[in-house]
Amino acid sequence: MKKFLITNQPNTYKDLEQKCTIIDVSTFVENVPAEWANYANEFIPFLICERINDNQIVVGIDFSINEDLRYLLAHHILTSYLDCLLFFITDDLTHLTLHLENDLGLFKNKAIKIIDNEHLNELFKNDEEIIRLSAKFSADFSYSIYTKNYQRQIDLDTHQASNEWGAIKLMLNHGISLSTILGNYKIPLTIFLKQKLKEHKITSSSVVDYSSYSREPDIIKEKSKFAINIPVIQKILLVDDNANKGWEFAIQKIFPTASIDTKVSFDEANAISDFSNFDFIFLDLRLPTNLVNRTPNIKNGFHLIEKIKNNEKSLHIPLLIFTASQKASTLNQILEYGADAMYVKESTDFTQENSFDNYLNFISEINFLIEKGEHLKKYWKVILLIKSALLPEIVDTSTLILKSRIIERLEMFYGLIKTGYEQSKFNKNKFNYSSDVLSFITLWSILNEIQECFFEKNVDKSYTRIKIGASFASIDLDNWKIKGQSPPEYFIKEKPIFEENVDSLGNIVRPNNSNVRREQYSRFQYKKSTPFFEFDAAGFKSRRINYKERLSLQIAFLLMAKTNLKSSPLLNSYLKILNDSNKQRNKLYLTHGESSSPNFHASLEKNKNLPASTTLNLFKLVAFLLTGNDRII
Repeated sequence: MKKFLITNQPNTYKDLEQKCTIIDVSTFVENVPAEWANYANEFIPFLICERINDNQIVVGIDFSINEDLRYLLAHHILTSYLDCLLFFITDDLTHLTLHLENDLGLFKNKAIKIIDNEHLNELFKNDEEIIRLSAKFSADFSYSIYTKNYQRQIDLDTHQASNEWGAIKLMLNHGISLSTILGNYKIPLTIFLKQKLKEHKITSSSVVDYSSYSREPDIIKEKSKFAINIPVIQKILLVDDNANKGWEFAIQKIFPTASIDTKVSFDEANAISDFSNFDFIFLDLRLPTNLVNRTPNIKNGFHLIEKIKNNEKSLHIPLLIFTASQKASTLNQILEYGADAMYVKESTDFTQENSFDNYLNFISEINFLIEKGEHLKKYWKVILLIKSALLPEIVDTSTLILKSRIIERLEMFYGLIKTGYEQSKFNKNKFNYSSDVLSFITLWSILNEIQECFFEKNVDKSYTRIKIGASFASIDLDNWKIKGQSPPEYFIKEKPIFEENVDSLGNIVRPNNSNVRREQYSRFQYKKSTPFFEFDAAGFKSRRINYKERLSLQIAFLLMAKTNLKSSPLLNSYLKILNDSNKQRNKLYLTHGESSSPNFHASLEKNKNLPASTTLNLFKLVAFLLTGNDRII
């Protein structure tokens, strides 16, 4: 076994120079780096321990060394090396027990022995005695009991420990080796952290092994999905006052192709003018206001959630809350404020099973939020463009608030898509909830607002006059034409038909406005082949269709006759979308369409599926109708 002697009086032990390596503690200068700032008293013991480079060792520590230093040094050595025989060297045993009150369990747990200088000299010259004492030490000493007692006695900042340990464990579980972490990030290898690594059987060469984990297939599946998803995440915002405790490094290693913008206080994050520049946001809930006022305040985190999610430009950006809190109420709160999900940083008391569960939750949430965000983004960005580029006919008036109603429906539509992603399996299965159907119906309802915007109705008076008493009156005709278009394009025209009645005596009664009917005439009609709608060459004819109730015909007419719509190179595609969407609408059970098939009432909602492309195609049609822009999507 390799022998070391640690002292502040190296000249006293010159006769042992040939038998052991003497380490002079006075040569270590206390220049504490930033990462050790919270553990400054452990820094020199750590450096001394690093000078010992063998697993099988005998170490003598001069008891005259500063009390804090000698005890922390002993704990560092015990925690760092697998096979270690440790002694305190002193010739004065007087009142020795008084000095051991602050040793954090070294003697109580039989972790160290006392030896005087004479016996130390003999021991360092007798390898057989070392082997015998080492075997006795191993029999007497329980490392697990020792670490539990040590951790019970230390004054541990659990929030700080969870942040540092959580970042390391997240990287380890992701498959990043400890040697890679240590080689790229300056982790303060404290006694506690070393003990935790040893407890979890993590060495510098360890590779994560999920084989003993009951949900190993789930981790493999989510990691494969993650590899496909991460390329879309190019820019990440990390807001965390513990970013330099490993979290910035962890996020960078997990998202290697993304750039990370890090903010460590509320004021820094709050100064960001546009959060929509990011593809993903990680936000610690408890943030200091600034670098002067460093006291973490949970209100700062909630304020930032509101700022991000109440801004139209950034409300669709995935927002994951980082927290050390395991309270269920915290999750409820952050969801109420608009955040998308919460990740609980791994606590130091997690078992390995807990640790894998936590990692699986992290990777699953990331996958879910990326997929959800990408799906929602393609709708929300277009909705913002639509709102800024509506055709001039789409306005609010004193009697009709059509523009506001359309914007409201677009936001309702987006909300239903978002809710569909957030619904539990229980709700979907038990209550047959279908956000696809509800969002489709909401989108379809916008078509009714559109026709109200683009048609001018009740535009003509009849030239037929009816005598009412002693005077004559004209009959109002409900003719529909496109607003502001010259020459006028009529969708429907009405003709009054006056029917003579016969009274009870058989006399013919002159027609009046109480027995007049209006007959609709149109030159527009549906056909069964593409493009499914056409103008009849024969002109206006009376047809057995109530054009006022056929929304699909109204929208098709606008597409084919309205000046800023009919010239679209995608016109036939829009007409097909309209026809296909109308067919789907007629099959839905939550609303009656323009016609119903014979088996409409023969099956249940849960047996109905809306094709995935149907809603997106209808959204493209609605976007074009509202803006006249083919390329808005």
